[in-house]
Amino acid sequence: IAGQYQATLETLMAAGHLAGDPQAPAKAREVLLQQAALSGWTDPHYGPEMGHDLASSHHCRGFAAGLDVARLVCSPEDLDAICRSYIAFGRTPYLDAAFRGNPYLVGTRNTNWLAHLSGSILLAELALARTGREDRATLALAKANVLRYLDSINPDGSLPEMGDYFHYGMEPSLLGLHAWHLQY
Repeated sequence: IAGQYQATLETLMAAGHLAGDPQAPAKAREVLLQQAALSGWTDPHYGPEMGHDLASSHHCRGFAAGLDVARLVCSPEDLDAICRSYIAFGRTPYLDAAFRGNPYLVGTRNTNWLAHLSGSILLAELALARTGREDRATLALAKANVLRYLDSINPDGSLPEMGDYFHYGMEPSLLGLHAWHLQY
């Protein structure tokens, strides 16, 4: 489900910004409100003990794309509902996992999960920054974690993981850092 939300919202963002589809913002708003009505964003097999997992990471990345295209057509009440769900299912679990010592977020396991989990939060917080609703401490932590992932790349360009995971970690890292550059 999380990947479907991400794919739908990223497609609507492309349709709105690149193709100029005038219906994309309203459709993205509708999907964001559906996403906000979900009872949670984690995978039942990972989420309960992790707090913030790959499923919630995909939701956060979709949230960022959707908010980017829909924010101008959202009412203040829409933004409140959408942001409440992100805070409950994205930001708070990410912070809780980091401060509880989740090994994927505190540097004891520098894997693609560090980049994926942190990169998605970075994108979500940057999307919120356009509405004045970002949390700067979360934004800073997510960026620091993305940079820490990049620092874990070995001098020969390899990672502690197999090569096929390189894309899975680099994609959210580079997207997040590019969005940071555009925002600031």
